[in-house]
Amino acid sequence: AVVSVVGTAKGGGPFAGFEADLRMLVLWAYAATMGTVASILAAAVAERDRAEADRSAAEKAQHDLDVRMRDTQRLEGLGLLASGVAHDFNNILAAVRVNAELLAQTKRPAHDTVMLAEIDHAVSRAADLCRQLLAYAGRAPAPLGPVSLGDVVRDVRRLVASSLPAQVSLDVDLPDDLPAVWGEVSQLQQVVLN
Repeated sequence: AVVSVVGTAKGGGPFAGFEADLRMLVLWAYAATMGTVASILAAAVAERDRAEADRSAAEKAQHDLDVRMRDTQRLEGLGLLASGVAHDFNNILAAVRVNAELLAQTKRPAHDTVMLAEIDHAVSRAADLCRQLLAYAGRAPAPLGPVSLGDVVRDVRRLVASSLPAQVSLDVDLPDDLPAVWGEVSQLQQVVLN
């Protein structure tokens, strides 16, 4: 296009055989056509780039959706597993609790009675963990209510102390007027324990 314009202006170029007025008119039409072609080309390139960006964004959105779907399926599988484990574990705990209650009904020495109470307490804690698993799996809601923080800390202390060597003592100093908090006992016990 530049060669045509410069050549025509000097009296040569592809339009040299035309009269001066006609040469300028043909040159103008040629330049306008080239401008239109350039505009169409630029629009086509811009459209191609936009379509490529849209396709890329759609692929990313599809990838993100696939990742979320896999995560959802994985969590659903974990929920089913947690629900099954909690159900089976509850059955085992029921057998332990029934046998401990049967032993408690017989004449036992005081030491055995304390140990049976500890077994019952441990079974209750394990049942609470099963409820947490069921709540995680979406099979049972976690019951919320007022909870005594002092009782939670004392329960955890008793659990931890029973697993410590005899030469180690675990002392807890709690004020008597600790307020109750709104929550779920086993979740608060997990917080204190961890």
